Amino acid sequence: MRKKWQKKEAPPLQQVSEAFGRFVYGQYVVRETAVSNEEIAFDCDDEELLRVRVHEDRYDMIIDGEVISAANMGEWEIVKQRILAKKEPNRVPFPKETAVYSKCGMRCDLCVYYTGVSDEFREELKQIHRSFWDAEDFGDDMKLCPGCHNKDTSKCDKLKHARKQGLSSCLECKNFPCSDCGHINIQIHPREAGSVVPADVITWALLPYVGGLN
Repeated sequence: MRKKWQKKEAPPLQQVSEAFGRFVYGQYVVRETAVSNEEIAFDCDDEELLRVRVHEDRYDMIIDGEVISAANMGEWEIVKQRILAKKEPNRVPFPKETAVYSKCGMRCDLCVYYTGVSDEFREELKQIHRSFWDAEDFGDDMKLCPGCHNKDTSKCDKLKHARKQGLSSCLECKNFPCSDCGHINIQIHPREAGSVVPADVITWALLPYVGGLN
């Protein structure tokens, strides 16, 4: 008899980080600036949306000078409502007309590795990925992917979670998307002080690879 799969809860601070990333990046077009190695400013429409100061046991969310600490999901919900009260979401979703989804929920048609994108678009994506991931080196022998809708996925690491539940894709899961899926989890990620990540780089290097946001 197959053992029933049970979801493992992430630590509270990790839950806050993942919820923050999905909400802020998914709802707002933001530029990210590392004020210091522990503090990040998020700018939207030429004004500061908020800052995040990273501590070992909490995140201090700073909105218009007000500091609201978040160490669990209940406290994060207070911050979320405060952000919404300050500014309405302004991100326009990716077009759905030409969407090609992988079985883990990523957008193949927006992926730098997908065989279905044009050479011109792929070169644009390569430049964006290099600036976002710092050390992404594609090389001349870059391996392209036809999309998992066109190939065997029995050994795909990204679908391990789905297979444990007897599902053929993450999209069939009632909990999709969750932190156990194989797609990229977007979290609060401090960078070197002074570094800036433009909004369009965040959009194209990150969101196509995050389930449920594309």
